[in-house]
Parts: sequence; C-alpha cells; structure tokens
Amino acid sequence: MPFLTSDRPERAAGTRVRCPPRRARRDAPSVRRCALVATATILAAAGCASAGARPTPAQLRPLPPAPGLGLAGQRVIVLPLSAVRGGDALGWAASIPDLRGYLLDVNARIAHTLADRAGRTSWILPSELARIAARNPGYAPDPYAADPSQFWPDRWRGDTKLLDPLAGDLRTMTSFVDARVALVPVELRFIPREDGHTAAAVSSGGPTATPPGEGRAVLRLALVDTRAMVVFWVGDLVGDPAPALTPAVAANLADRLAAVMSTQ
Repeated sequence: MPFLTSDRPERAAGTRVRCPPRRARRDAPSVRRCALVATATILAAAGCASAGARPTPAQLRPLPPAPGLGLAGQRVIVLPLSAVRGGDALGWAASIPDLRGYLLDVNARIAHTLADRAGRTSWILPSELARIAARNPGYAPDPYAADPSQFWPDRWRGDTKLLDPLAGDLRTMTSFVDARVALVPVELRFIPREDGHTAAAVSSGGPTATPPGEGRAVLRLALVDTRAMVVFWVGDLVGDPAPALTPAVAANLADRLAAVMSTQ
C-alpha cells in the first residue's frame, strides 16, 4: 500500500509526515505556502495496531443537526486542512500527484465558500493566522503545523476536553485574534459506495445511493471552545458521489461545508 507524503522520504507506517519548519516569511503574498503538515496515515493491517482502525461508512460520525447554530456574529478561527488519509480502496489518495498543492487548493476553496456563503460569521482564515505567525515568530503558532490528531477517526473516543498540543496552539491564537471558537478540519478521507449504510444520515444535504465504482470525500471536522478548551462536537461531512477524484470533489465538499455552517 503506497505511503502518502508531500516531499519527504519514506517513513514507518502510521507516522506523521511534517514539512520542515520555516522561518517567518517576508513575502506576504506567498504566506499560504508556509509549512503544510502533510499527514499520511497508513492503515494497512501490517502497520496498524488496531484491527478496526480503518474508517468505514459504518464508522461515520454524524454532524449535529445545526452545526453552525449560534455562530452568527462570532469570530471563529478556521485551521487549515493538513491531512489526507492514505490507503483508500478507491486509490484516490494515492492518485494525488502533489499533496501540498492539493491541500492548498482545498483550503482555498473552503476559505472562499465560508466567506462568501456563511458571511454572518467572522471567519479568521488560515491566511490571516499565517500572517500573524509571520509577524510574531516564536510567539504566534504556525496554523499549518497544528496537530488535530486527537480527532482522527481511529483515535477519537468522545472526549470533551481539548488536549495539547492543539489546545495550547489555539489558546495562543485566541490571544492574538480574540476568537472564542475554532473550526478544525481534521482530515480528508475517501470512501467507496456504502454497503448497507446511508451517508444521508450522517451529512446534511441528503446524498443518494452510490453506483458501484463511485466514491465520496469525507471531511472530519471539530468545533471547539478555545478558552474553556471544550469540544463542542466532532463529525464527518460527506460529499456527493463521484466516479473519480476531480477538482469538482473538493468544490462540492467546500460548498457543503459552507451550507452546514451557515446560520439562518
């Protein structure tokens, strides 16, 4: 099973692959290219200690009925997506030629749709967080180096307390941007058509049954209180079925995210 990396040599299965830390950037237009954490989670049986660790449709965690309820008028930190889960049966993750570029594209789509379609919330986007980190080296944390692994499907156990190191990073970010809430895109994974399980019960928007050979993108999300260090919810946002991994898959997922986070 291939190991998904961005630009680093091979590592042992299950390890996190991090791009080397970079100094504060002077070229502000390029700040979004700062160190992106390309997390490669290998779920081959030989490399995984837990027999049931690979996410399946049956393990999808539902979003709350109104994920964005109460966020109107709030300032909300949005961390960048920095993880793609490898080893899917569709081979979609392995087909990504440039993981860093792909994650940057997905994050750009998320930022655009949140700002455009969920405008009643003041979103503190990764680009702004990265600029703050560049202006305050050694004090403000790099948002692209945040570690949301507490919420990975094979690690999440329903804890309500936000743990370090993510808790410490978000606490510091909050001191710079005065935002009480953070939206954390945890990881992106790809699943085949459901075997007796309906994704419509998990993600709003009502996706229909999937023909054989099609797949869906699944974005795990967490919403947390950055001062009380409390986890509000953790859930999976499921995209529409698609016959192949194309830019439309990321666009659809970003649209769905903006839709569920919009406050009416």
